[in-house]
Amino acid sequence: MRIALFPDEYLPESTRVHGKMFHELALEFIRQGHEVVVITPGKSNQSTRLCVDFFEGVEVWRFRNGQTRGVGKVLRAINETLLSVNAWLAIKSKLAERSFDACINYSPTIFLAL
Repeated sequence: MRIALFPDEYLPESTRVHGKMFHELALEFIRQGHEVVVITPGKSNQSTRLCVDFFEGVEVWRFRNGQTRGVGKVLRAINETLLSVNAWLAIKSKLAERSFDACINYSPTIFLAL
């Protein structure tokens, strides 16, 4: 099964526990024979709309998005509102190649609606 995980941040940049928990979940799914892709916001200044890399054997898609932590409430609200749009614009061509069988979303942000 091909599984997409949607945390709002991921290792190695993340310092929060949910980033590590999602990594452990991804590794367990891979151990069970599933194909896992973590789709998470990247940096606002990354050179391309989508950066694909691997972290400890887990495929990670980082889409360009503005900061959602450590900024004022208005800027955070704007950047979180744009999460879904930025994610969709970044990954839609890859989804045309091959879709996912299951999606797991981390829920703290109310704005990520994929």
